[in-house]
Amino acid sequence: MDRPNFGITAIAQELMWVLAAKCFPIILGKVNEKLNALSQLIFLQRVLQSS
Repeated sequence: MDRPNFGITAIAQELMWVLAAKCFPIILGKVNEKLNALSQLIFLQRVLQSS
């Protein structure tokens, strides 16, 4: 009984890795967009404060 269950677990882990590999760049892209927006806001605030 243990063997098939182990096989399913291994397949599930493989699928998780594949999904993570596919989703990771998308998530990174979204995080990058947020960081860029934040840094632009901070930059604008500094420019406004210095003037």
